[in-house]
Amino acid sequence: MNYALLLALLLPGLGFCEAEPAEIVSDSAPLAESGAKSISAGKVDIAFSRVVYQGSNPFYARAFHDSQRDSLFIGGTHGKEIENAYKKSVTSSEGSGKTPGADSVFEVDFRGNRLLHAEDFKLSFNLAGYHVSEPASFRLSKTLSIPGAMQAPGAKTIYVYFTVVSNKIIEACRKEGRELSYCPAYLNGREIGLVSGENGAWSMLGTPIKVGESGDGGGASKPSVLVVAGEIWLYYTSSKSALQQTIFRQKFKADGLTKIGPAERLKFENYPGESSLDQVQLVRLRCDNGTRFVTTMVASVREKNAVPFFYSEDGMKFRLTADTVVEYKGGDLAAPAQLPGPASAEDCLSFSTKHKTRREIVYSEKTGANSWELRHSDVSIQVP
Repeated sequence: MNYALLLALLLPGLGFCEAEPAEIVSDSAPLAESGAKSISAGKVDIAFSRVVYQGSNPFYARAFHDSQRDSLFIGGTHGKEIENAYKKSVTSSEGSGKTPGADSVFEVDFRGNRLLHAEDFKLSFNLAGYHVSEPASFRLSKTLSIPGAMQAPGAKTIYVYFTVVSNKIIEACRKEGRELSYCPAYLNGREIGLVSGENGAWSMLGTPIKVGESGDGGGASKPSVLVVAGEIWLYYTSSKSALQQTIFRQKFKADGLTKIGPAERLKFENYPGESSLDQVQLVRLRCDNGTRFVTTMVASVREKNAVPFFYSEDGMKFRLTADTVVEYKGGDLAAPAQLPGPASAEDCLSFSTKHKTRREIVYSEKTGANSWELRHSDVSIQVP
């Protein structure tokens, strides 16, 4: 698929859009609190669980945190203007090939753990003829570069991997009366794209994981990314069917597009329900000498409404933590994301000494037929 050509042919006002500056709103209203419980053998310590947004659609949140920004990149359907334009295009004679899909990527200012409002979701980008969602954002050091980025990479350049699927596939599944999660064309037709952005302008760099390149032939979706020793490690879910999902890692050179070796299937040493894991997200912890590798991973578990925590010391073999699975009110849980900072060397020390370490997560929870909440929780986990 030639996304660069599509980008060049976008109609004015459609496609990649310049993001409005995030408005900082100070809310004095208290955030809603909710109890939580563990469904594992150990008890998960939960400092707080707060509802930060309520809406009619699920959001796939990924945190972006550094010295210059503290925000969430969020994928999903938001805003009647985008949704109505897409619905109108589906019934028009031209079809939906030149109109962005209903799913777009937004950025939300998340400083101060404040309550969010609809107007806080600022459009980052969308793509004519495609639904885009499930963003995984990162920044490179000044010594690394990605050719084709908007400008020379530096402190302001952000890169985002994301799930992309054709509007034609979406509509074909709907005409067949199939839910997307059970439609083979949708499951196998998803790909992962890469964009760069600076000062609200976005550039499509390519499609590093195309149809058939996931590692087992399934569609690739729900990316998460780590930058390790000058390489980019992309983690994602490959789905051949709704009941068969596999987590892979694909290494790339610093351009984010040139593969290093084949896709590798992750290994889970003490977790038998690997095929039920979905929507993984990883954070590498900061260690003293910079050479030790420790990463934590969260995932949603299909049909169990739970969020397990895993850890790894090589990025390939993962173990379930001792205090691991949290469950909330009982609604469907989607897209858990760890807030990556602030982090310190004590995080790695905690894993060495088997002490507890705190992690903050953001995730969506279904609370009704057309009701979703975006939640923010603070939990403590411990290695076995």
